[in-house]
Amino acid sequence: MCGTPDEICEQLRAYEKTGVDQLVFGFPHNMTDDDARECIELFGTKVIPEFDRDPVHSTTHYRQSVLA
Repeated sequence: MCGTPDEICEQLRAYEKTGVDQLVFGFPHNMTDDDARECIELFGTKVIPEFDRDPVHSTTHYRQSVLA
C-alpha cells in the first residue's frame, strides 16, 4: 500500500470488509531512516486511530477476561 493516510485508510477498509484484522508491513531496503520514521509516525497518528479507537490494548482486555 502507498499513498496519503486517507488513501491508506481507504485501502485498509477494503481488507477490513473481508475480515482482515491484522497486517504486516515493511519498508523498501533503500528507504532512509528519516523517511521510515516519518512513515511510522504518520501511520501511528493518522491511520491506526481510524481503526483502533479503544485506548486499552487488546492484550490487556484478553488478560483481564482470562483472570476474571
